[in-house]
Amino acid sequence: MFGQTHILTYNLLFAVTAYLLLMFSLLPQESSSLAPLPWPDLLFCFIAAWRLRRPELVSPAVIVVAVLVAELLFLQPLGLWAALVLLAAEFFRSIVDRIKFLPFTYEWVVMASAYSAMILIYQLILAMSLVPVPDMRTVLLNLLATVLAYPLIVATTNLVFRIRKSSSIKTGLMEGSR
Repeated sequence: MFGQTHILTYNLLFAVTAYLLLMFSLLPQESSSLAPLPWPDLLFCFIAAWRLRRPELVSPAVIVVAVLVAELLFLQPLGLWAALVLLAAEFFRSIVDRIKFLPFTYEWVVMASAYSAMILIYQLILAMSLVPVPDMRTVLLNLLATVLAYPLIVATTNLVFRIRKSSSIKTGLMEGSR
């Protein structure tokens, strides 16, 4: 459906947007007298939104490079989160046909479930490796913030990037009109 140039353009657009999200995440966080609240994982939300809507527009290699750069910037164990994100992205790609006609809430639940499983696996692997893990409050607040940020990221991908769920009906109409 998309030409090679179109896909390369979207890969480049994804890479630039991932870079901007990472730079935004590096900005100092000001908070009230409360303990600083963790930022949502905007990069994961962005990856999930693209892979659950138009998985053919961004390649797995671009996703892995973006997440590896994030791991380097945030001094995380290199490769673990990237592997988990890649697994989730490929899972999202595999279920696109099953959820494309379902309401947004199903997509949101799929994203939240995948992110929850990823965090659990990540924490378990870090604990088994005897690497210090963040406290549970921080992890749960990050999970909540990420899940709540997802609809905003989806709205942004719809409005700014025109990334919408593909529809077999639309595709069939377009192919039949040629």
